[in-house]
Amino acid sequence: MLVISVKSGQLGNRLLLFAYFIAFACENNFTVLNPAFEEYADFFKSTYQNFLCRYPSSPFSIAGNKLLRKYYYKTNRYLATSGRFNTIEIKRNQPFNWSNSSITKELKPETINFFQGWVFRDGWFVNDMSNLQKHGEKIRAYLLSTFKKLSVKCSKTHIQYS
Repeated sequence: MLVISVKSGQLGNRLLLFAYFIAFACENNFTVLNPAFEEYADFFKSTYQNFLCRYPSSPFSIAGNKLLRKYYYKTNRYLATSGRFNTIEIKRNQPFNWSNSSITKELKPETINFFQGWVFRDGWFVNDMSNLQKHGEKIRAYLLSTFKKLSVKCSKTHIQYS
């Protein structure tokens, strides 16, 4: 299990980060939990009824709310820094690429792997387009189905800045 345990930027950066993790999970048969997506989960059909912001979605769903998701994120941060689980710190030495990174050797498939580090504060950090393209249909199906309230909000923002 892979857990995105640190918030990175705002919606665009978090979607991009989630997409790269989903692509890696598809390629390597992992599950992704994204508690760092808590502020935006209500806007997406795939995460609205998916309290854990889990990919792939669970056959049963538990709806979340803002307060519950906030505590979920705080609990995640505590667990990531507790030393009880495998926490992987990604450094900003070079663009991160799953396929040629020693990070994959640090993964423990039988446990929870928390990810954090400078890479998550930057946004444009990943250089792994092949998996993103290969699993693009699954990623788009999961992440790009929004509710009307987000579409309207985005439209108003676009008009405001146009």
